[in-house]
Amino acid sequence: MSNGWNFNSYLQLALGLMCLGGIIFLSTLAQVNKPVNTFSCPLMPVIPCIGILGNFILVSKIPLRSWVFFLIFEGVGLLFYFGYGMKHSKLNKLFKQIDRE
Repeated sequence: MSNGWNFNSYLQLALGLMCLGGIIFLSTLAQVNKPVNTFSCPLMPVIPCIGILGNFILVSKIPLRSWVFFLIFEGVGLLFYFGYGMKHSKLNKLFKQIDRE
């Protein structure tokens, strides 16, 4: 018997709680030297919470097969991203130049 909670449910709950914690943390920070004419989100705690809830509902409707494809393509993309970055980084070129000397 399953109580309806699977890995995806726990993952979504954890991510939602992290987002909520981030919102609470950022909203409680002291705002030092805040300019007077800056943009502020209307209904600060309500709008982000509605966004979190809406995203949670949308993500919970995605089938497992889509998550698997997403993770595969995300992994391939990260391999390309970091592989290209390591090969073409200025720091890597600097280290190669130092090694030649």
